[in-house]
Amino acid sequence: AYLTLSLRGFPNDIHSPQLLRIFGDGNRIETLVVQALAAAGHNVEELDPSTGKQWSFSSHGEHHCANLDGFITLVGSQERMPLEIKSMNRKLFETFQKKGILFSHPKYYDQVQDGMGLARKAGVNVSKCYVIAYCKDNSQFHGEIIEFNEQWFNTLIDKVTDLVLHKNPIRSGSYQKEFACSGCSKRTSCWEPNVQYRACWHCEFAVPHIAHQGK
Repeated sequence: AYLTLSLRGFPNDIHSPQLLRIFGDGNRIETLVVQALAAAGHNVEELDPSTGKQWSFSSHGEHHCANLDGFITLVGSQERMPLEIKSMNRKLFETFQKKGILFSHPKYYDQVQDGMGLARKAGVNVSKCYVIAYCKDNSQFHGEIIEFNEQWFNTLIDKVTDLVLHKNPIRSGSYQKEFACSGCSKRTSCWEPNVQYRACWHCEFAVPHIAHQGK
């Protein structure tokens, strides 16, 4: 239900002050990591020069978007790669170090494959992504280069297509205040149909343009 409502542009609930502080910490850490990478001599392109904003690629009539933290060309390399910056606690950081992002954070792996795939659809020649993590407990860095997996990306796109066309999203919980639903930012949009903000793409009869063709 969360993904379906997100792809159809339903509004989020207002975030708590605590969550907003967490987001703020994440933004500050991202800036710190970019500065550290640049200081080490790596070429970092944080913003899209054509827009002056974060790099963004989309499909399905812009219902589905992937935002990248930038592009990076590592010292001694000529290969330009998407850049993803993550922060995590020590336990997850050590798992990432030992086993890689697919095991420690499978959702991040999906995000990376999705971003690379949409960039390629937009004509950007990328085959790898550089993921760098910042440990919030001791300020360590650890990076991993992820190869593009076209089959994985196509599976993700198929899922997006199914969700964006789905008329009856499946909820995780059976009532609004159940634990499975209590932390979801789409809770009000999901359980209270008379949401304050309405748009044409919320309608059950709206059919988004499917931009992805073929496998």
